[in-house]
Order: sequence, then structure tokens, then C-alpha cells
Amino acid sequence: MRLPNANPCRVSVSAPLPAMAGWRRVAWIFAVVLAPLSLEAQAVRDSLVTRVQQLVNAGNRDGARALADSALVIRTPGTNAHAEALFARALATSDAAAAERDYARLAIEYPFSPRAEEATLMVAQFRQSRGDRAGARVQYERLAVDFPASAMSARHNYWAGRLALDDGDLAKGCRYLGVAVDRVPREDVELRNQVNYLRARCETAGGEPPPTPRPVDTARVTPPPAPEPAPEVAPKSQTEYSVQIAAYQRKRDADAAAARLKARGFQVRVVGTKAPYRVRIGRYATRADAVAAQGRMKRQSRVNGIVVEAEPR
Repeated sequence: MRLPNANPCRVSVSAPLPAMAGWRRVAWIFAVVLAPLSLEAQAVRDSLVTRVQQLVNAGNRDGARALADSALVIRTPGTNAHAEALFARALATSDAAAAERDYARLAIEYPFSPRAEEATLMVAQFRQSRGDRAGARVQYERLAVDFPASAMSARHNYWAGRLALDDGDLAKGCRYLGVAVDRVPREDVELRNQVNYLRARCETAGGEPPPTPRPVDTARVTPPPAPEPAPEVAPKSQTEYSVQIAAYQRKRDADAAAARLKARGFQVRVVGTKAPYRVRIGRYATRADAVAAQGRMKRQSRVNGIVVEAEPR
């Protein structure tokens, strides 16, 4: 005796399929079996990006891209699930231009997606890295305006202000820097020093001190992550440890991953003169320090890695 399906979205694989041609049958399976399951996945933030990141870290970028592409086919455009698939495809590709297109599309078409801020930041960093300062400035200003309660708000305003000053836009640059200094976490001494250094240009130019920004609703502000301490420098005779993010068979994939991590502020390097090319972060005097750094990367930046002995200097 066959038990009834407990899940109304689930189709029994033993039920007879409609008579139809091969490609039509595949389409029917996607529509009747996979689509309802994707609707369930849309109710919560799914693990697609995590699975794609794991494949990329393992050096299987082709598999990561195939997984992201298949998700884009079956997910409904206009939903957060579709935005997740766009983000995953951008993460999977080693083509910087293609990644930037997907991040930009996500930021424009899905402004309320949980990935919108991160996608906009990636677009800003891609444009900045290729020398498009005007394009990067537009993105940083959008981040500063659209995400005032973000834990990254101070950094968004810092870069918007810095690029404005470089363009000679003193009024706007000083305004962004005034917001930035008000929102820098107390423990982020380096960022505060950078902001104050640029604000000195406002005073030197004879401008009025930036107005005090309206207070942010701190009840809604996500607590900022603790700053990543600089790795301790160990004596050359002592074993050092690093956090290894991935290993790749192709150097261009390793270089692309390292560039993305560097843009996010990590001290990253590619190790090896032949495959596998290893992407590693930091040098730590003890394994305990490296394990602690590994945990912070995973919690605060969704960067997964393993602790390994660092290569000799």
C-alpha cells in the first residue's frame, strides 16, 4: 500500500509521467517537480551561494557556474531567490566583466534584496580597480544614501567623501566625511584616522566644519564586526600559520579570487609556481591566532577557509 505524500508540493516519482516527447518531459519535470521546491526555498535565504562558494574554493569553478546557471533557469525572476542566483553566478565566474554585469543587474533590479548592498559594493570596487573613479563614486554615494543603517555606513561615506574631494567637490566630500566620522565604530581606529586626515582638507580650504548628521536609529543598526587585527609577525625561524581560502588548478582563477578578497580588505596572496595555486590570507605567529582569524572571517565576511602552515618567507 502506498502512503499519501505528506508534502503537497511533492510529486511521487513512481507516478506515471504524461506521454510526451523527451524534451517536453524534461520541461514538465522542471515545471511540476522543481518549481514548487524552488518556491519553498524562496521563503528563506537558501544555501545556493554557500554551495557555489564551496565549489569555487575547491577549484571547481565550472561546477559552480553550472549550479548557478541551473538555479537561474528554474527560479522566478523578480524574487529574492532569483537575486541569490545572480549573486551566485557573479561569484562563480572568473570573468571580471561578466561578474560586474551580474552584480550591477542585481543592484538595479533587486534594490531590496539582502544582497543589494554587497552587490553595489562589488560594482564600486570593480570600477575603482580599473580606474573608473567617476563610476565608483556614483556607487559609493548610492551606498551612503541607500544604506544608512549598515554596519559599513562609515566606510561607504568615507569612500564617497574621498572620491568627491579628489574631484574637487569640496562641499559634498566634506558632508560625506562628516557623516563618516560620526559613524566610525570606536574600535576602528585606522578608519577614524583616515577620515580625520581627509577632513583636515575641509578646514584647510576654509570650509565650515561639516554639519552634524541626523542621528541614526541605533536600535536598527547591525552591530559592526570587530576589526581584523594585523597578523603578528613571527621570527623567521618560527613556524607561521595562514588561513587558506582555496586551491586552484589555473592561476588566473587564483588571481581572480585574490583580487576579490583584496578589494574587501584582506591581506591575501597567491602561493605556488605551478598547480595547485593556493589563495592564503595573513601570517600568524600561532595556530590559535590563525584559528581565531578563521572564525572571524567566517562569521563576519562569510569567507571560509582552513588553517595551514604558511610557506617560508
